[in-house]
Amino acid sequence: MLPRNKVAANAFNPTAMKKLCNTVSAYGSPVIYCSSEFAAEMVNAIVYNNTTKISDQDVIDIRERGYIGKFQGVPVVVMPQSFTDETNEKLIMNPSFAYVIPTGKEKMIKLIFEGNSYFREWKDHEGDNSITIQAYTKVGLALVSPLNFWGIYYNSSLDTDTNWAAYNATLTA
Repeated sequence: MLPRNKVAANAFNPTAMKKLCNTVSAYGSPVIYCSSEFAAEMVNAIVYNNTTKISDQDVIDIRERGYIGKFQGVPVVVMPQSFTDETNEKLIMNPSFAYVIPTGKEKMIKLIFEGNSYFREWKDHEGDNSITIQAYTKVGLALVSPLNFWGIYYNSSLDTDTNWAAYNATLTA
């Protein structure tokens, strides 16, 4: 990944996130995808003459949802979090990461069809004048995106789950 598309910090840094969103905006309208833990750390604070101001809408969003709905005009999409099993020990999604992905231009997920479609029809096969039609087509999905199209933000302060420590260390090395 290119350096302009990667941020590693020990807390949420609004300036670094804004730079990341600006880089991704060259390829489309950026959208931030993250866990609820990451989103709860995000803030749209304006500091002027030692006075910090948070918008009324952000205060309402935090009260209603627990996180802001937009970060400096960029939509924040919180992906649902869960656990791998009923012991509630390991999270499915790493909460330390947020992904900034462009929308509106090139589609990142491609639906691929291979070969011809085949159809088969049976008439009155059960003695009830019914018709059954079957169709078969090979279909696949692919993620097609150059690495410089999207950005990744790593917040090490969210490394509270020890199950992710080794994984996070390999990504930030």
